[in-house]
Amino acid sequence: MNCKNLAEAAEKSGRYSRIIGNLNRRQSAVPLQQIQSHLTFTPPHAPKMSRHCFEAALSSNVHMMRTLTGVNLSPLEVTFIYPEPALTAEYERIFCCPVRFGQKENTMTMDMSIGNTPVLMGNRACWSISKKYAQDFLGRNGPQERTYPIL
Repeated sequence: MNCKNLAEAAEKSGRYSRIIGNLNRRQSAVPLQQIQSHLTFTPPHAPKMSRHCFEAALSSNVHMMRTLTGVNLSPLEVTFIYPEPALTAEYERIFCCPVRFGQKENTMTMDMSIGNTPVLMGNRACWSISKKYAQDFLGRNGPQERTYPIL
């Protein structure tokens, strides 16, 4: 929340996500023609997870983007591996984009241009303090593993 824009926030989120936990890893595919970013939410090392975990992860990311920017940003598409539920209106209301079920992966596709959206309350002084804490924490807790941004 102390970054200058969503692209920086995404990079920092990926870099420091191990501080919060390592159950739900995000992997970002190579941007499609540098216009879109296709994110896959796969926990290869995690126990079998319910659909609610994936719904929470994707909807939380969308909510956080909207909260940080004050802009009603939405993915281009969201996919889930599980079958389509009887009611889908709530998915469409939350994501404001096409939501497909019964797919190979749990994904969210974003327009790359949203990375330029400014974070409303970014405070560079707070970021400096947070960055030092994060680097010290990760330094004490083993080698940094590869993580991926949310955008």
